[in-house]
Amino acid sequence: MTGRVLVVDDDQFVLLALKALQKRIGCKIEAASSSRQALEMLRSEGPFEVVVSDRDMPGMDGLEFLRRCRECQPSMIRLMLSGSLHDEHIEQALQEDLLLRFIPKPCLPHQLAAHLDAALAEYHRLAASC
Repeated sequence: MTGRVLVVDDDQFVLLALKALQKRIGCKIEAASSSRQALEMLRSEGPFEVVVSDRDMPGMDGLEFLRRCRECQPSMIRLMLSGSLHDEHIEQALQEDLLLRFIPKPCLPHQLAAHLDAALAEYHRLAASC
């Protein structure tokens, strides 16, 4: 599936692992190590079809970042990748339609690829219905 994905995580190993999926899923993956950097990329390099954000990051947490993403680019599919498995804020974000899917860490590469494929497919499905 073609498209552009923005991944945001303060862990460089996670960013490298996600960028390594580019060839597997056939899309362009851009990486940001902070929410603020990612917001700047959205403004200067957007649009992106999908964003994947960590939950716990310094400065601005992933939930606030995804709220700002929704304001900037409402049609973008938003995913969260986090080790915080039992978090009431994540449940609230799912109920608020702030994100499409929560992906628990650790996640195997083929599982991440499947999540990204599904998110890109959803973006294209929604775009085609407009």
